[in-house]
Amino acid sequence: MRTAAIATAQAYLTVALVLMALIVVIIACRRLHTRAQQSKALNQNLQAAPRPAAQPGPIPAA
Repeated sequence: MRTAAIATAQAYLTVALVLMALIVVIIACRRLHTRAQQSKALNQNLQAAPRPAAQPGPIPAA
């Protein structure tokens, strides 16, 4: 009977470990997603920002 209790406890611990790993993966994916959205918004803001006019003057030699 004791081995059955140990097997049951081990099964519960395995399930708990898998659920915790799944939660960690979900949190990581959400953070990456929000970071990607922030980066996309920042890039759009930078592209929409007016650029300074070119300064008149001699063309530098290449």
